[in-house]
Amino acid sequence: MLIIAQPKSASTSLAMTMADILDWPFHQVFLSKHKSRKSLCLSNLRKKRDQIVPDLPHGDMVQYTAADLKSMSVLHKVFKQHIPPTDNNLRHIKEKQVKCVVLLRDPRNAAEAYLRHIKINEGEKYKNPRKNSNIFNKRYSAMSWFHTGYLGIDDLKHVKIVHFENLVVESTRIINEILEFYGREPIPDITLRKERFTGVGLEELKQKD
Repeated sequence: MLIIAQPKSASTSLAMTMADILDWPFHQVFLSKHKSRKSLCLSNLRKKRDQIVPDLPHGDMVQYTAADLKSMSVLHKVFKQHIPPTDNNLRHIKEKQVKCVVLLRDPRNAAEAYLRHIKINEGEKYKNPRKNSNIFNKRYSAMSWFHTGYLGIDDLKHVKIVHFENLVVESTRIINEILEFYGREPIPDITLRKERFTGVGLEELKQKD
């Protein structure tokens, strides 16, 4: 199972919840030249690669091969990757019919959450995005690009788009939709694991529900 995740979208929580339900191992493979780690099971992913989204400094923001994506999508393992929507990556997803879940979040809330909890390259932790507008704007721009890029393929039958806002408010419904997407039986009263996602914007979501 491949979960393609916009950063700060509760993706670790979703991936670990799916791994618990399916009783599959959970992986995230880091590939950049600065954070290269060996994959546990995909030998073709071991090569170091240049990071291509500098404003979102994650070790898996790189170009993938068709074999990379296809492998992660068919193995009985849960892969959570921040795969950027470059022309290369989107082409492989389309042409190879890579079955995947794409998890997205409102770019502004995602950028604010990012600055609250992610240490950027300089090692500083920014608690108030308003005091660091230049850094916030870069994160917001990158998040918007990621978000928009994947919304452009929401018509593909082998791709399921999931929104953070629905996932955290209606966890059981959304997770069961994912299970159905993979031909699995629904499960009542699912609790989403809470792994490192923030409450930015959650109060507003609950009030709308």
